[in-house]
Amino acid sequence: MWQHKGSAYIVVLLLVSVLSVLALSIISIAMSDYSIAKSDDSSHDVYYIADGGATAALYEIKAQVKETYDRLKQEAETQEVLPVEQYIEQHFYDEILASYSMRIDFDDGEDRYSDVNVVFGNSDNTYTIQSRGHVKNAVSMVEVKAEVILGQTAVFVEVNEWKEVR
Repeated sequence: MWQHKGSAYIVVLLLVSVLSVLALSIISIAMSDYSIAKSDDSSHDVYYIADGGATAALYEIKAQVKETYDRLKQEAETQEVLPVEQYIEQHFYDEILASYSMRIDFDDGEDRYSDVNVVFGNSDNTYTIQSRGHVKNAVSMVEVKAEVILGQTAVFVEVNEWKEVR
């Protein structure tokens, strides 16, 4: 009887150590899954930040193009040398904003912003918008190509391509 005096204690220690190893393994897996999920959230956020920057630039382009068209139409109506449509056609593409850059900050206490570059190509009358979204260390880029179409009575900005660049 004295030979088995500590065997229950050893069995309990073995069970506790096995359960501790299992618990640590489960905690490790849970932490890994959490960090992957958090990283996935950042990649979604950064795409939408980039997309928002491109959308803001597109609205700015549309407003600027319409303002230029309206101003040239008013000028064309006051001059008497050329017909209105011809006057607008001669001056329009030289008057619209060629290229610019802007940064859109999100004031939510986190390091989130979008850097936007806009370039106008005179040869094909197309704006190329490149928007880079930044969230902490994650970066995503969206590229938009929008064609400016000068009609008889109005001007249009038509999006030809909208894609995420990887």
